[in-house]
Amino acid sequence: MARQRTEAVVHLDRLKRNLNRAKARLPEGCDMIMVVKGDAYGHGIPGVFQTFKDFGIKRYAVSCWEEAKALRDAGAKDEMILILGDTIDDQQDKLIKYNITQTIFDVERAESLNALAKEAGPSCITVNCIAPGFIETKMNAALSKEDVQSIIDETPLCRT
Repeated sequence: MARQRTEAVVHLDRLKRNLNRAKARLPEGCDMIMVVKGDAYGHGIPGVFQTFKDFGIKRYAVSCWEEAKALRDAGAKDEMILILGDTIDDQQDKLIKYNITQTIFDVERAESLNALAKEAGPSCITVNCIAPGFIETKMNAALSKEDVQSIIDETPLCRT
């Protein structure tokens, strides 16, 4: 029988110690996002998720829809999950069903997810999207009231 040449061992006590060290360096009010793509870099999402959850981590990043689903299956019910890669068209409805945030790479994907968000909005499903709402800044201070209203009208759930 062939022997495996490499193995990854996760010492959860050391992981907790490292989490404490990282958190101590963060500015007040700043949260961590755990990147657990590649099945938590080969350590297994279910194996490390509970440690992260017990530590109070509420934000996660994964590479694809399947990893986001694995995180939900591991117990991430209310935690924010961001997919860093793209999600194919026939899986986009799952983003809404499982409350997953999708990174946007192009206008077409933004428009597609925007349409899904508008469709799902009235059903009280939480939708994370690229445009959470119009935010007044110095950069858009010169916009007319009509332009601002147009932006609001195109924003899922018409948030301001």
